[in-house]
This record gives sequence, C-alpha cells and structure tokens, in this order.
Amino acid sequence: AGGKSNLYVEQTVTQEIRVKGEGVSKKITIEYKNDQPFGIWLNGINRDYVRFYVPKGSKLLSSKGSEAQVTTIEDLDKTVFEAFIQVRPQNSRKLEIEYSIPYHPQGQYNLLIQKQPGAKDFRYKIKLNGSRKADFNLDTDKEFKFGL
Repeated sequence: AGGKSNLYVEQTVTQEIRVKGEGVSKKITIEYKNDQPFGIWLNGINRDYVRFYVPKGSKLLSSKGSEAQVTTIEDLDKTVFEAFIQVRPQNSRKLEIEYSIPYHPQGQYNLLIQKQPGAKDFRYKIKLNGSRKADFNLDTDKEFKFGL
C-alpha cells in the first residue's frame, strides 16, 4: 500500500554496545525519515516489518516504537526480534530495541554487521561504552574488532 515509498525513506542505525564485567547489552536505534510529500511518484505510507538477527540466546530487555508487540523467534541459528513500523510521507519514526547477548569478550569485542542483500545503503554508527567507534555508510557486510 506504500507503492515504492522505500525509495524515499532514509535510515540511520545507531548501535550502542555496553560491556560491563562479564555481560554485554546493546541498544539499537533505527531512525526512519521520509522528507517527500504524499502523492509524488510511488510515495505513500511505508509499512515495514523489521527483523533483528542477533546472537542465539539473546534476551530482549525493552523496545520502543513498534506498532505491534516485538516478538522473539529462532531462525537460521539466531535469535530474531520482529517489529512493525509505519512511516508517513514528510514524517519520521524511531524504532529502538535493547537486549543482552550471551557473549563474554576477553580484551576484544568482535562485531559482524550483515547487510540485507538488495536493500538500500544506509548510515550506520557504532558506540562502545559511550565512545564513538565507527560512522559509515553500510554498503556491504562489515566486521570489526574493538579493543576493550
């Protein structure tokens, strides 16, 4: 029902990682923005089912911005958090999830970010314990190793 409104929606993802002692928690915020007016070529309400593929065994701590309750399933040997959002023309939305992961880094934090094939490139920011570690355009899978 949104035509091809994803052509007009820009996304920025911020991943905040907190490593405390033996535990790791993350907050992922996706900011959606559609600056274009309704009625231009193929623009309309952008309806988006969002899936976060996270390490198996991760636990959802909180969520904001989903129009339906965030659900948790297992798929492809990962834990998956599913949400739903709608972004209207000339509007913006924010989706946040916070979760803990069953990973206990020892001196180095390893991170793999996989881009959905065929999806539009978008801005991606990474913070580790409050410090900015990366700010880039996600155009392919990326792997990082951060010292702790």
